[in-house]
Amino acid sequence: MLALQESTANGLIAADVIPLIEPVRDSAYLHKTVEAFIECEREIFIIDNPEVGRVQRGVAKFHDIDDLFDSPFVTPAYLLNHTFDPAWIARDNFIFVSKTYSHIIQAESGALPRFHIIADEARLRRVVGGNRVLLTDPFTRLNSGAEYLELEDEFYSDDHKFFREDGFAGFSNYGIDGEAYVDKGYPSRSIVLHILYTDRHGSVRIKHFTSDTNDSAANPAGKFFEALGKLAEWLSRYEQEIPLTTGLAELLSYRGRGIYPGTGVIKKLSVMHQLELYKNLK
Repeated sequence: MLALQESTANGLIAADVIPLIEPVRDSAYLHKTVEAFIECEREIFIIDNPEVGRVQRGVAKFHDIDDLFDSPFVTPAYLLNHTFDPAWIARDNFIFVSKTYSHIIQAESGALPRFHIIADEARLRRVVGGNRVLLTDPFTRLNSGAEYLELEDEFYSDDHKFFREDGFAGFSNYGIDGEAYVDKGYPSRSIVLHILYTDRHGSVRIKHFTSDTNDSAANPAGKFFEALGKLAEWLSRYEQEIPLTTGLAELLSYRGRGIYPGTGVIKKLSVMHQLELYKNLK
């Protein structure tokens, strides 16, 4: 949420990039994020029937965002699953999200979505036409952070190069954490910086900069500086090829200051880097 707030305020999100958020908890951060997009006159998609987390449709919330759906910049999105009810659709501008074929029949409500976001499944490709948007999960999730020491660099995505010829109106993915949702965090034995970059062919790849002292969860600051040192060395080697985004620049600044910002700030800056990187994709 903080990454989206700061990125939209600083113009780091491309005009044709629209964030899609599935609320997972009753939080003031979501309300502030939506308000930030409205203030900047930028569109944002919010899933109205989330299926993970602690936020359920129709349940009273302390930080309710229902009133924000009145804004022309806030577009409701509906997951086509067993909970979906066509009666929920109250406006002309909305989108559908289908992750499995089993509930695609629910879309036969007569309402036509502006976009229909679909998972990368052959059956969905066959039955969904019109303004369909591809949804993928290119992030490789390993059992532990230390395992990324054996996977330092890998292909991430080239959907931005081929989505049109594949018959899509757009493309999307879950970002650098992947689709898996974990409600609670826990101390980690390692710290990994997942950083996207573009190669000479214009494809997006991902580097995993991993700490070395991963025997226990002690000294997270030391682990952070181990991983950050690897990132700094890599960037200095390829400074002509790798643009220094706002997120990367701030992340590197902690090395010079000797400050460990915490995992929340690390994630925020990594997401800001991803958003700015995609702004400059060709």
